[in-house]
Amino acid sequence: MAKRCIIIMNHEKRRFAAKVQYMTSPGFGSGGNWRIRHGLSGGGPSRVITSLETFSFDPEIHELLLSSYHHPGITIKKTKNETG
Repeated sequence: MAKRCIIIMNHEKRRFAAKVQYMTSPGFGSGGNWRIRHGLSGGGPSRVITSLETFSFDPEIHELLLSSYHHPGITIKKTKNETG
C-alpha cells in the first residue's frame, strides 16, 4: 500500500527463482499494469538492494533491471551464478 518501497535482502539463487511458489509481497506480478488489474494501490517496489547488487524497475514493463554493479569484489558472473 506504500507509494514507494525498497526491498533489502541477501542475494541468493533461491530468492531469485525463475518461478515462485509462494508470494508474500506481490510487487509487479507478471509485469505491465498487473497491479492495476488486480486492484492494488501504491506504486510497488522502486529498488531491490541485495548483498551483491542494486536493481531498479523498468518504468513501463516493470521488469527488474541491474542498476549498480560496481561493488568491490563482485562480478557480473558471480551475480549470474547467484540468480535463478
